[in-house]
Amino acid sequence: MSKLQKPNEEALKVWYLHGLSSLKKANEIGVKTTEKLKEYITSEELNDAIDHGSAAAAEHAKKIDTLIEETGQEVLEINNEIMQGIHDATDSIAESKDEDVRDLGVIASAQIALHYYISAYGGLAATANKLGYKKQAEKFSKMTDEMKKADEHYTKLANSKV
Repeated sequence: MSKLQKPNEEALKVWYLHGLSSLKKANEIGVKTTEKLKEYITSEELNDAIDHGSAAAAEHAKKIDTLIEETGQEVLEINNEIMQGIHDATDSIAESKDEDVRDLGVIASAQIALHYYISAYGGLAATANKLGYKKQAEKFSKMTDEMKKADEHYTKLANSKV
């Protein structure tokens, strides 16, 4: 069996920039998805959670822009097929005639997006640490914790619907 080779620093930097660029695109798609989801919400508490999530996403987008600037590189123009898939799947939420089911669909969509961010932030925190970008790693860790708290809140909302 061969051992996994450690990536060289230049390859890690490229990977890191790719991840940051992917998150930037994810945030752009997330804004569209949130606007779309709000059309289906019937619960005031869920609407408040979505609004809070939108505000947090705007803050995270600013942080991502700053992190990209700190690399001294230009953002890459890439697609984010994961977030685009989540966005596209929101169309099926409107098909339900039951308001609680629609709200549960909105919650599920929001949580799927949150889980994407939790994974992406965690992976980029590890990469930042490996590159010696300790402050950036700390920012990602903090953003990960914020996403986890939001996920817990959505779980409570979902449990109140079923």
